[in-house]
Amino acid sequence: MTDSQFRRFWNRRRATFRSHPVVQKIRRLERNFRRKRKLRKLSRRDGSWLKQILFSFKIVERSQDRAKGSIEYVAELSLRTFLSSPSRLCFSNDDAPDVSVVLVLYNRCELTLLCLQSLLACTDVRLELIIVDNQSSDFTSSLLGRIDGAKIAQNAENQGYVTAVNQGARLASGKYLLLLNNDTEVTPHAIAVARNLLEEEASIGAVGGRLVLPDGTLQEAGSTVFSDGLTAGFGRGRELEHHECMFRRSVDYCSAAFLLLRTEEFHALGGFDENFSPGYYEEVDLCTRIIKQGQQVAYDPRIVVRHFEYASSRDRDEVTQLISEHRHLFIDKHREWLQSQPSSQSKETIPQRTRSSGKRRILYIDDEVPFPHLGAGLPRASRLLRVLNDTEYDISFYSTRLVVSPSELIQQTYGSTVECVQGQGAFMLPVFLDERTDYYDLVIVSRPHNMEELARYLEDHPNFLRNTKLIYDAEAVVSIREIEYRRLNGETVTSEQQQSLLSEELELLKTADLIWAVSPSEAEQLANAAKNVLVLSHAQELLSDPSRFEAREGFLFVGAVRSIPSPNADSLEWFFNEVYPCLSGRSTDVPTVRIAGNMIEKMLGNCRNYPCELLGFVEDLTPYYQQSRVFLAPTRYAAGIALKILEAASHGVPIVATPILATQLGWTHEEELLVAGSAKEFAAACLRLHDDQELWERLQANALNAVARDYSASTFSRSIHDSLKIVFEKQTTD
Repeated sequence: MTDSQFRRFWNRRRATFRSHPVVQKIRRLERNFRRKRKLRKLSRRDGSWLKQILFSFKIVERSQDRAKGSIEYVAELSLRTFLSSPSRLCFSNDDAPDVSVVLVLYNRCELTLLCLQSLLACTDVRLELIIVDNQSSDFTSSLLGRIDGAKIAQNAENQGYVTAVNQGARLASGKYLLLLNNDTEVTPHAIAVARNLLEEEASIGAVGGRLVLPDGTLQEAGSTVFSDGLTAGFGRGRELEHHECMFRRSVDYCSAAFLLLRTEEFHALGGFDENFSPGYYEEVDLCTRIIKQGQQVAYDPRIVVRHFEYASSRDRDEVTQLISEHRHLFIDKHREWLQSQPSSQSKETIPQRTRSSGKRRILYIDDEVPFPHLGAGLPRASRLLRVLNDTEYDISFYSTRLVVSPSELIQQTYGSTVECVQGQGAFMLPVFLDERTDYYDLVIVSRPHNMEELARYLEDHPNFLRNTKLIYDAEAVVSIREIEYRRLNGETVTSEQQQSLLSEELELLKTADLIWAVSPSEAEQLANAAKNVLVLSHAQELLSDPSRFEAREGFLFVGAVRSIPSPNADSLEWFFNEVYPCLSGRSTDVPTVRIAGNMIEKMLGNCRNYPCELLGFVEDLTPYYQQSRVFLAPTRYAAGIALKILEAASHGVPIVATPILATQLGWTHEEELLVAGSAKEFAAACLRLHDDQELWERLQANALNAVARDYSASTFSRSIHDSLKIVFEKQTTD
């Protein structure tokens, strides 16, 4: 094909590609995004915080207006229905409330009703309701007459928002004070989450959360104060669970639309500064004073509040004038503090979203968010991530697969402080890294294919590691597994081929400052990369009281089969096709075979052809470990260390394993486990261990001692801390 022919061919293909509806939609989104960025820059340059908001509104004006109109319509209907009925809103009159809620009202009673109804749904916290009405002229008085158990102050004239909040706060008897706008709706557990955070961490002085606009997009996920006194809410217009907004962090301030703090501290600070009356910049000033006295203002994504926004707005010219005056008032009051704040002209939004805590930042890259039940090396990664999260580091996790785990599951496993970037995939990793150059102190990468992605990026961006250290986590030396797989399939793998495969893998590691190996034997292989290599194996807790021999019966296999071929798939195929016939030939009464783990349908079909008990995914395997007498580990090709053997041993289940697994562990035949290579040997070992109580008890005791000696949680944690010390000390000397 000539050059001209190729150009014509390529142009036709490009035209077809560009005309595809999905591509056109992406291009429209890209143009819209660029327009938003341009408008934001214009508003920043003009120096008007209000204009920035108004520019954003033009972009989403129609969707926001439609959403607001729907809410207003429903709210007005609800108000009419409520006022025409004998219904009442009954709040608790508790003598010792947990939280005092201060609501300042000025008309918009239909939104107030929605707010009050949402507060009644917060049944997991004892609330005291305090209402200050600033001379509303609508049906607010009628609504207030239907409320029981609240403290209500009705002002003869409009005192302004700031003064009214201070007035309400003086009536508070709760330990905590919630400043809440009447045009909000709180989700049922939002207040309890904020209260618990203040109870658990004395270093936190105030807590806010995700403010959600009527159309379901974010209004604010924490806010930043710039050196010129301008402010910006982070995340505005983004989807509700955007990864950059889904972790807890320290911020400059959170909106008083929802702001929880200790009542005593609010009074000690003198409440809102009434120089900012009637409003604007009062919560910025309050949060700044909290920070200046050494406490944090925390943003927590678990707190979700729908905010109508601008329900009681003044004339725009008046608002613009107030904002300008109060910004300069704020600058005069906090001039020295503002000098250390970021510039409003900076394009780097990622560093601005979090108030600097002095903590080092770590980026962890792996296939998907590691949950212990997923297997395939992820239980160890989960433990590693939790150890890092429990120390003084800010953690980001990047998933290279297009897998999105529920945020609730992430928060249950790791708390709310880990940033988990999902749904971007390996394809978007370069974009992610571009945005965060010089942001991280350390990058940890697991698995060779992920290291390949990073290596490709580093070829074009060698300066990325200028101020950032790199650890490669060799969860397994994959080339070893590949060599064993080829041998099983009848291929002859020469020593030169073995060395070539290993060299290819080691070549990827040349940029790493430290390598974690999962076992001493693999550490020797990895030492050829001429870098620091430390062993970071597994951590496994022992069961305090494992069942005795007499209380157990049958065999247990644990392992998920997500694909074929795979080590677990080969294990089951070999066991049923070759080992099980030997078992049935040696005994007329083969013990029960239990199989636990998620499996693809093809493997399930294969297993159903044999007499076994398919358990599927089991969240807690303890009961099955406790009732099984022998653990089956018929793995014929693998790398790393089989965590499932450690789990079985820690639960007191003696093991029959193949030679490759025994070698990885460094355990000895007839000491910690039985080792069998052929199908006949494996079947004989299974039946012998199942029936010989003296052998069974000896192996159980020895394996328990080995796990306690080599795989304790303290050893695992200490290895991580020693590694980080080496890396960061090297960073200091460099």
